[in-house]
Amino acid sequence: AGSHSVEARKNGRSTASQINATPGKQFTADLNFTPKAPVAAAPVPGPTAEPASEPAAEEPGAGRKPFFKWLVSSPVGLVGVGLTGVGIGSGIGFSIASKHSYDNADSIAAQINKNAAVDAAKPSVNTSNLCTDPKAWLTSVGYVNRTPDIDKRAGEYKNACAKYPDTTKTGDTLKTIATVGFVVGGVAAVGTIVYYFLDPNAREGARESKDARHAARRRIAIVPAVGPAQTGLTIMGTF
Repeated sequence: AGSHSVEARKNGRSTASQINATPGKQFTADLNFTPKAPVAAAPVPGPTAEPASEPAAEEPGAGRKPFFKWLVSSPVGLVGVGLTGVGIGSGIGFSIASKHSYDNADSIAAQINKNAAVDAAKPSVNTSNLCTDPKAWLTSVGYVNRTPDIDKRAGEYKNACAKYPDTTKTGDTLKTIATVGFVVGGVAAVGTIVYYFLDPNAREGARESKDARHAARRRIAIVPAVGPAQTGLTIMGTF
């Protein structure tokens, strides 16, 4: 006997009914689920109201032209190939020229040492002061009353000693230019490959879109920095 709440649940809905029972009597509770309100259909937007769909994110290299096909059809690719070839070619050429200068310097030094040994009448002679004061050195090794005379012989040594540092310096300059050439060639090669993944025109059959026009404004520049204290790259760009 007493007040009771009878509840039913089904599919996330519930209903309840309150009854007051007395002893010796039977009671019935009517439990009815209220039907769900129908969901109103969303209005179909007009052509001007349709939101622009976002392009699917493109994986690196996905849907792109083959690299060599893009390379021969893109102005940037052709310029990159040209700079790569010029840089590496100049690096090789100046490296050969630098080695030739160093070989000439070694030949001059060998000739000085050979003539010094003859003038001193010794198979091995100290030439540390020869280029500083050739005449004093010749006097110290007993080069007197010989042909050519000591003044002429000292002049020959002086000329040879002047050529050695000049030739070595030329070799150093050519070596630096060769290094810059290799750096430019390497940077051009890397920059061309990087731009392949940034260039919207490298996409196979891609249409012009707002994102594509924005991507077309992307720029990247890789500049070699070569100095007496360090050698490296400076990368600048807009994305």
